[in-house]
Amino acid sequence: MIMKKTIIFIASLLFTFLFNAFSQSSKFYDTDDVKQRGYYNRAYLRYEAEPDSCTTNSDDNFLLKSFNQANIESEASNQTAIKLADIGDYVEWRTDADANGVVIRFSIPDNTEGTGTKATISLYADGIFQQKINLNSYWGWQYFTGSENVAYNYPKNGANIIRMRFDETHVLLNNTIPAEAILTLKIDNDDVYTDHIIIDFVELENVAPAFVPDDTYIIFEGDKDTEDDVIYDNEGRIMASTLNNFIATNGGNKIFIPAGIYNIPERLYINYTNTTLQGAGMWYTELYFSAPLTQVGSDRIYSKRGIESTNNNNINIDGFYLNTINNIRYYERNSGKQVGKGLNGSFGSNSVITNLWIEHFECGAWLEGTQNLQIAHSRFRNNYADGINLCAGASNNRVQYCNFRNNGDDDMASWSRSNRECFNNLYQYCTSENCWRAAGIGFFGGKQNKAYQCVVKDAVETGLRVDATFDGAPFSSEGFTEFFEISVYCGGTNKNIWNAKYGAITISMEGAKYNLKNISFKNIDLIESKQNAIYLHNLGSTSSRTMYVCMENINIDGTKATGTGEGNGILAAYGVKGYLIYKNIEFKNINGKNITNNAGKNLTLESTDEDPCEEIILVKVDDIEMGSIKITSGNGTINISGLTAGNNITIFDITGNKTNQTTVKQEREVVSGFNSGVYIVSIDDYKPVKVIVQ
Repeated sequence: MIMKKTIIFIASLLFTFLFNAFSQSSKFYDTDDVKQRGYYNRAYLRYEAEPDSCTTNSDDNFLLKSFNQANIESEASNQTAIKLADIGDYVEWRTDADANGVVIRFSIPDNTEGTGTKATISLYADGIFQQKINLNSYWGWQYFTGSENVAYNYPKNGANIIRMRFDETHVLLNNTIPAEAILTLKIDNDDVYTDHIIIDFVELENVAPAFVPDDTYIIFEGDKDTEDDVIYDNEGRIMASTLNNFIATNGGNKIFIPAGIYNIPERLYINYTNTTLQGAGMWYTELYFSAPLTQVGSDRIYSKRGIESTNNNNINIDGFYLNTINNIRYYERNSGKQVGKGLNGSFGSNSVITNLWIEHFECGAWLEGTQNLQIAHSRFRNNYADGINLCAGASNNRVQYCNFRNNGDDDMASWSRSNRECFNNLYQYCTSENCWRAAGIGFFGGKQNKAYQCVVKDAVETGLRVDATFDGAPFSSEGFTEFFEISVYCGGTNKNIWNAKYGAITISMEGAKYNLKNISFKNIDLIESKQNAIYLHNLGSTSSRTMYVCMENINIDGTKATGTGEGNGILAAYGVKGYLIYKNIEFKNINGKNITNNAGKNLTLESTDEDPCEEIILVKVDDIEMGSIKITSGNGTINISGLTAGNNITIFDITGNKTNQTTVKQEREVVSGFNSGVYIVSIDDYKPVKVIVQ
């Protein structure tokens, strides 16, 4: 009797152990969710395929954490994944909530033609087979040589730097998987695959019901034949070659596109103000842009993808999944042959874009000159360049509650291209993940652009960057370019596309076209940075361009690089000029030095107990006043008016070297012979001011 009780007790313990062995949804984001950083109110739960987060038939299946970019797991979430290679291999999790939609982030081998390989994997719930899920590597695998800007989409010509080894598939399931079920992905005897299937994670979502239009909507039903039946292509997609005409005919109205996959052979244009384009939902209505990857005569057929609207106000788009046949950044690797953005044009003023899911375009959205646009609750994933770039005069736009993942250039960007200043654009409550080139968030010139309450996770290269490399309107002296309340995990790199090293935060003066001024970082967490946490970059240039950067409440916890001169909390490269004024930077688990200033006396790295941003404010050169004294500058001169006889003027360069000193005898003093740069003007007992000379 005693033995029987013991057996029952042991069996109970074993059941309890097995139950708890199935990890529930990822808790990685819990801290940031509580802080309301990133896309904290997302509709899905993450289940990681890594030790202590899932169950598998063999621990040998795990690809353990690696930052080495030669290894595929370096592009995975948390740099770990699971490799299923044999019949019967599986990975499984216990679910936290009901779900009828699944996203699988996966990698399967490429082929040498750029057409990819295909695979199937079996999905089970509580041991009961549910359905097969199709996987395709067609959209993944980009190859670089280390010297060229544009990737090949298949191995060729010595291209040995590989990126975008993961892609995703999402499926609306036949049956709802209940909470507390065991979800299993398994290779069955009848599954088709080449060598292996790597699973990074799954995301489960209880998908909202499809949108049902009322009688105020005009409904598009696809192309019709002479008998008024819908026409399908050979893949079962609804042909929609007439959709552009339908939109043009019904412009200014509310247009509904029902659930289904639509074959669209050309770019869609919305050319009427007050037009609404409504789908049944991102899980229900797919717009598949099928223009072939060719050029026919002078017809730029390679670019005929995505949705465009220019100078049309109050455009509303909601409830679509946008996908393409495209699997490269540029046609024929020619940057002049752009293959189409998911969203393109300006969308005028006061437009609203919500609940879009955009994949496999050149960019998710490239918006020039747009004003007062709102983008929310959307997903920009697996594109070959930027997630969103608000550029060339874009202003007062808001991007909130969005997810960016596995894009091949800056996920969230604003570039004052073509000398058209971008200002007051905001990225807020957004998450960037697995960006495999450039940065999670990047600003390039402009005025008062902001990133607030965001999360950047597992960027293959840089987490946050500001850069003066690109032509355009410079950073303004009015207000600040701001990064505020942001978490960056595993940012930085030992080896970017060009074999260069960058930080979790990179402030770049390489080939600077203008000064980097009024840049503010406040309340930033840099966790487990792969190289230097903060990198002031210049590649040894002797340019006179100057940076003015302020930082406050920066938490640096962990730098992983261990080579000589690497893994610093802050590294300033030779040739950097200017000021980094900071307050309260905390250094923990630093493999290198807390601060390394290779720029020497050209760079002031200074701690302050005051507001560091007040220390570096650069006011407009035509608006510096000290009582009755006014200072202006231009054409190599500094002009001071409102003086009285006996005023003492001293001018220093940014290194603190005195360039001029005089006691004035008249009301106006003009000091000439200055090179372009920043100078400090001291007059009697007034607080010294900084003056930009162009």
